[in-house]
Amino acid sequence: MPDDCLFCKIVSKQTDTRFLYEDETYVVFKDIKPAAPVHLLLVPRAHIRSINDLEPSHRSLVGGLFHLAAKWPGSKVWTVPDTNCCSMWNGAEAR
Repeated sequence: MPDDCLFCKIVSKQTDTRFLYEDETYVVFKDIKPAAPVHLLLVPRAHIRSINDLEPSHRSLVGGLFHLAAKWPGSKVWTVPDTNCCSMWNGAEAR
């Protein structure tokens, strides 16, 4: 885990972030600066610095993010920013 990666610190519970969902591969939590009333981040536990660093071995990890986002209750809009997470907002209902 890189020392300067905020997402790595969050997924390893070095912050006081409250997870709305977690399993052995992903965590979901609220964005601290939401762009909408409900703005969630879906983050893999594995460190991937940016979308440009994806390898063929990451296919199932990335596919799992899309699958998790699609299953989230009330999700309507989500984006994939150039970070190691998916961002979901605009109608997604927090649990």
